[in-house]
Amino acid sequence: MTKETSRVAIWNWSIVTRAIVDSFTKLNPRTMMKNPVMFVVEVGSVLTTIALVRDIAFGRPGIGFELQITFWLWLTVLFANFAEAMAEGRGKAQADTLRKARTETVANRLGPGGQVQPGGQGAHSWHPFSYNPDTGLVYFSAIETSTAVKTATNFVARPMSANVGLEFPMPPTIYDELKSKAPRVAESRLVAWDPVHQREVWRTGVLGNIGGGTLSTAGGLVFQGTNKGRFVAYDARNGKELWSIEAQTGVVAAPSSFELGGEQYIAEEVGYGLAPYGISNQSRLLVFKLGGAAKLPPAPPQPPKPVLNPPPSTASAETIEAGHQQFASHCAMCHETAYANRAVFPDLRYSPALNSAEAFNAIVLEGALQTAGMASFKGRMTVDEVQSVRAYVIERANQAKSAPPTAGR
Repeated sequence: MTKETSRVAIWNWSIVTRAIVDSFTKLNPRTMMKNPVMFVVEVGSVLTTIALVRDIAFGRPGIGFELQITFWLWLTVLFANFAEAMAEGRGKAQADTLRKARTETVANRLGPGGQVQPGGQGAHSWHPFSYNPDTGLVYFSAIETSTAVKTATNFVARPMSANVGLEFPMPPTIYDELKSKAPRVAESRLVAWDPVHQREVWRTGVLGNIGGGTLSTAGGLVFQGTNKGRFVAYDARNGKELWSIEAQTGVVAAPSSFELGGEQYIAEEVGYGLAPYGISNQSRLLVFKLGGAAKLPPAPPQPPKPVLNPPPSTASAETIEAGHQQFASHCAMCHETAYANRAVFPDLRYSPALNSAEAFNAIVLEGALQTAGMASFKGRMTVDEVQSVRAYVIERANQAKSAPPTAGR
């Protein structure tokens, strides 16, 4: 960013000078009435000034007190006007600086690609830690993750778009190109940490790719769930697994403990927000106690796997590339298969709407599925741009259909 875009100095003398002048021009009653409190103070200042002038004219003794009151009232009004004028002056100067930055700020391309570690999920994320005063240890998820990125070959910034300038989808060879040894799939483990001596005491093996909240108890246990669907109790001192149950869904929230009728209960809210699209989350509250005999009902059967059945890809390479750019700008945040599809966002390669230009337009432009959460892009995309996205998705669907089984969904 250019030097001109640095923060405006608090005591910029051009702003101060203007604010001093404005302190007096703002005494106009029409201006003061916008601030009722200060308007009342100004009225009081005028009345005390009139009384002071009268007393001086008639030669009345003991006007010192009146003089002090009048002085402080006018000082209060002028200082309030000065502070307001300073704020307005600095706000205008900052706005001018930002407007200038829009045209002068330059982004430099640092290279064709790079790696961020930890990745977007973070090393610990939001999942609550727990502390056991008996062991003196803190228990938390440690997530080893990374994100490899590559500069988009063709990038055009568009208003109201995700202007990240990155390739979508990311080439599967990106880690090899970067000669990276970072984990390509996130790995989450439960770690027991000694905060006094700053050392790790124990850790589990890989439990999944998402962290989970923890609960440690006075009984020497640590509870944590996994996104693979297990709820587990560990020995707080050495990490040995002592008990587990299959929750039929991912478990990432922190458990809680409470006492009722002299018995201890452990409550866990289960349900995994990143379940594949179309798969039941089985969200519910599970409560456990020693000797509890209740059992979960059988899990519902999984729906059949979707089948790729796109129409033939007949669009030109130029149209498909244009759709690629539009997809990256408007669609990838929710519908890119490698980064999104968070339970509620479908993989568009399987969409029946690919078979009909009219149906695709109705969804994207006319809001046919708006009640289901798919907003209309009318006013942000043209019919030709929408159809280029359809052509791009059709091309990707056909590529996935003809790819070896391990490469497709």
